Amino acid sequence: MAEPARQPNGKGQWPKVLTLGAGTPVQPSMLRVFLTRESLIRFALSLLLALALWLYVTGRENPHLAVDLPQPLQVGAADVRQDLVVTSQLPSAHVRYRTGTPSIQVSGANFRVYVDLLGLGPGVHRRVPVLCQSDPGITCVSVTPRFITVAMDFLKQEQIPVTPVIVGQPPKGYIAQAPHIYPPTISVKGPRTLVSQVARASVDLNLAGDTSTLDGTFSPSLLSAQGLPVSGTTRLLISPSQVTVHVDVKSLSSFKPVPVLIRLDGHPHSGFGVTGVAISPPEVTVQGSTARLRQLTSVVTVPVSLSKRKTTFSAATALKLPKGVTASRRTVRVRISVQPVDSYTSVEVGITLTGVPLGLTAQANPARVLVTVIGPATGVHDVARNMTAVVNVTGFGAGNYSLSPALSVPSRFRVANVYPDKVSILLQSAPTG
Repeated sequence: MAEPARQPNGKGQWPKVLTLGAGTPVQPSMLRVFLTRESLIRFALSLLLALALWLYVTGRENPHLAVDLPQPLQVGAADVRQDLVVTSQLPSAHVRYRTGTPSIQVSGANFRVYVDLLGLGPGVHRRVPVLCQSDPGITCVSVTPRFITVAMDFLKQEQIPVTPVIVGQPPKGYIAQAPHIYPPTISVKGPRTLVSQVARASVDLNLAGDTSTLDGTFSPSLLSAQGLPVSGTTRLLISPSQVTVHVDVKSLSSFKPVPVLIRLDGHPHSGFGVTGVAISPPEVTVQGSTARLRQLTSVVTVPVSLSKRKTTFSAATALKLPKGVTASRRTVRVRISVQPVDSYTSVEVGITLTGVPLGLTAQANPARVLVTVIGPATGVHDVARNMTAVVNVTGFGAGNYSLSPALSVPSRFRVANVYPDKVSILLQSAPTG
């Protein structure tokens, strides 16, 4: 086909133009400027910005787009056989959802993420589907992970005895009675392989320093047959979780403070007498059975000799204790003042008890006191030998009393010293025949 003839323009040349559709003619040089590398990059950037803006606006206006729940949800187990228990740790899952209402407030409480274990038996099950349920108006789009591994074991329940273990003893002089535990057994429920490891439950009782009854609640520790702690007990249900323990702590003996009395033997040198007696310490704490200490009102020393003494002296002397009684110390220190006296003598005088109520018996401890008498030398010894020390208990009831004896001497004589100045009087019911 022949090419159409071209008509020259007014200058005798053909026009150098390109026609793009019906628009304005574009010169070739202008098209080359438009298609440069820099202009193409700017065009691509503009297109990307426009697309991003469109996606943002569309997401704001379209509530049907999927959204990720901010926090993961714990996967639960459903339709587990009554004789089985899940032994593996179920993971958390991430949920993607969408809603049909823009204003609805969505939280983890609107979803249930779980695995359906219906029909599955004991053992390890791999690739169990993770399911998601949501409240009306909310749709679960996806859940991650989609599959998990679940292990199950037979459920077992056992009654386990609770054993007390004394890890600290009471102080010396005290003893702990047998502990009482309530309840004596606890229920342990959980996976069979774990429950089978438990042989007993232990309660550690530290009685160190305890001198009185122990009452408290304690959480038992689960132990194996070898006495080792069983691991993984957090997966076991223990009922009750605490037991009550009662332990009586009793004293092996009683304690009692009693005065110390000095036993004196012999007489000072002629013309000298005892003018003072001091004891350090004046009393000691004795220990023994309650029955023995009930009758004990004082302890005495071994005899201290006054024979031919002319000066004041000090000495350590041992205590003389009844059988079955001990004291906080074995010896005491005594100081006896011996001074010259023109007409002087010291003599032991027996205690005379008067006015003892009917039906009671009376006992004086000590039964004699040391009396120092001053008077004319021709009669002082006779007066001292015939002197009496009287304690009147008229009107007193049964019990222990500390009373001063009454001493009487002729008018020309006087009592310089009485040791001890008080004696213990024990009034008790008379034995019936």
